[in-house]
Amino acid sequence: MQVANKDVEEYLSDATLYLEMLGILVIGWSWLSQGIAANKTLENDKISRDFYEGKLHTLTYFFEYEMIKIDAFSKRLMSNNNVTINMKKDWF
Repeated sequence: MQVANKDVEEYLSDATLYLEMLGILVIGWSWLSQGIAANKTLENDKISRDFYEGKLHTLTYFFEYEMIKIDAFSKRLMSNNNVTINMKKDWF
C-alpha cells in the first residue's frame, strides 16, 4: 500500500519513536499546566512553599532533560534514511 509516495512500512518503521516523542510532548504540556498553577499558588504567602517549589524544580528538570529529546526525534522522523527497514535477514 502506498501513502503519499511512501510505503506503509516506511511510516510504521519509526512508530515507536513517534509515540515516545508524543508522550514527552504531552507530559511536558502537563508540567507546564502544573507550573502555572504552582506559580499562582506561590503568590499566596500563607502556604507551604516547599511542595510548590518542588513542582517548579521538577518542571525545570523535565524541560532541561526530557523535552530536548523532541528535537532528535523529529530529525529522525523527518529523515529519508530508512535504516531500520533496509536491514536484510542475511546480515544477522
